[in-house]
Amino acid sequence: MLSTPDKRKIYDRYGEKGLDQNSGGRGHRMDPDEIFKQFFGGDFLCLLLYFWEHFFIVAYYLFRRWWWRRLSVWRRWWQHV
Repeated sequence: MLSTPDKRKIYDRYGEKGLDQNSGGRGHRMDPDEIFKQFFGGDFLCLLLYFWEHFFIVAYYLFRRWWWRRLSVWRRWWQHV
């Protein structure tokens, strides 16, 4: 079971959980970028660009609604003058 000195060090330090890759023990370290890719299914930059693009679509839609409402109020006021 402990065929290499590295495995022996991990076992001495962390116990059986250190050797078990699936239990989340200290023996298996994952890159944070890999964890993000597994959780969200993509790159951080791609996700950021996706949300950024949709933010501007929603912001444009809300601004357009606000502007047309302001414009219609102004038109009604101007017709009464």
